[in-house]
Amino acid sequence: MTNQKGVVFGIVGGFLAFAGAGAAFFWGDDLLNLVYFLIGSGVLIIIFPFVLSSIIKGRKAREKEEKFLEKYTIDVMRLYAPVDGIEISCAPKIFIEENIKQDIMDGISVNIPTLKIGKDYYDLSSEGRKYFVSGEDLDIDENVNFMFSSEWPSKIEIYGDLVNKPIGLQEGMSILGFCYVPYHLVYDIMFPVMIQFYDSEELFQFPIAVVIDKSQAREALPSSSGISLSSEICSFADKEVLVSTFDTNLEAVPAQISFKCLDDVCNIGETVTQTSGEASLIGEFPGCVNGFIVARAQGYADSKYQISTNSEIVANIIMDKKYSINLDLGRVDKALVTFDSVDYTTTILYPDFLSIELIEGLYNISVTVYDNSSLKFPATSEEKCVDVPASGALGYLGKKEEKCFDISLPETDITFAIVGGGKAIEYITAEELEDSVELNINVPLFGVPTNLDELQKNQIAAEDERIILEFE
Repeated sequence: MTNQKGVVFGIVGGFLAFAGAGAAFFWGDDLLNLVYFLIGSGVLIIIFPFVLSSIIKGRKAREKEEKFLEKYTIDVMRLYAPVDGIEISCAPKIFIEENIKQDIMDGISVNIPTLKIGKDYYDLSSEGRKYFVSGEDLDIDENVNFMFSSEWPSKIEIYGDLVNKPIGLQEGMSILGFCYVPYHLVYDIMFPVMIQFYDSEELFQFPIAVVIDKSQAREALPSSSGISLSSEICSFADKEVLVSTFDTNLEAVPAQISFKCLDDVCNIGETVTQTSGEASLIGEFPGCVNGFIVARAQGYADSKYQISTNSEIVANIIMDKKYSINLDLGRVDKALVTFDSVDYTTTILYPDFLSIELIEGLYNISVTVYDNSSLKFPATSEEKCVDVPASGALGYLGKKEEKCFDISLPETDITFAIVGGGKAIEYITAEELEDSVELNINVPLFGVPTNLDELQKNQIAAEDERIILEFE
């Protein structure tokens, strides 16, 4: 029976079940503990009635899913996103964070609904579709659906360098005979999956959270304890802090506020413009020494404020406005442009992007210019020998023997090579950014290299030469 909006009571096989906003499900004998979530305000997505046999099967299936859903997610991550590898190239490898996140979400959206569990309620269109089947040993007669929507609350965090520079161009490394770009990205991925068991008369559905932590599947939690995307630290938010956000002119800036304590990030809320003219929020924070309040607002750089919420109760956060300004690099066909400061860093690939967003600050500015190249590194083959522990009992006694390996590298085409570049250290003021429409950068050019030595000389020159900035 229904008691109020969003609240349902029911009796299942002699066990009392309760559901309401912010609640969890509990059944007698600790049979099942499921956390559910709402899509939109007051929309209940756990549907009654349940039958006890389905609940038991659901519990067994859930233990399976908490393992195999992470496995499939890792496969999606490695298929749809860069994880680690090496590319034979003398040009930098650049990854765009938003594109990576969108590709992962697309991969999850496409693959999760195709998953099957058990073996009796479906037909496979080809032998290759067996990849999507798990738990064939489970006795499941009902139909099973796996559901995911990109509109549901999800989280993807990327760790690692999004701009990766080539190795092999540095001074003293000509012995390599080629250059390469290594990259390594690590991911945190969290998203909910709705699982449905149903037949012609009944429907039982429940959500679980899929969690990938640092590109590894988390250990499946006991089914009696439920699952939560919330942090342990964030659940103890009992310290009130007054947070106010301003721009550099002390004008109010409404901003999203979060709090980082160790590796946990808690969503606090949003500062709102008050009648006094200030944008402020009295938020509940967990006790933490030397945590960081992070303020985010459209058109402003993220701002961090260090605070010990155990003893401090006020945080005034100044946010730097971002100014978009056009770039002109003159006779440059392709270049990597980086502005790096203590609080703000941005990199663009010119001319794919003809403008850049900057804040006031002291920047280390670097420009590396690339052009098409017909340079080829010939194929090489050499023998490398190393000492390894001897086989058998002698190896345990410390005896070593020499093992030799043939290392072959194929002929490599260098399609892009460094042909110019330079660096500068400049303090850029807000007035310069506000009053200018274009930033001209005068970049020294060296010419297209014809061999590896010239390629290395260009790399060294790009580190030593000076670029000149002019605002218009």
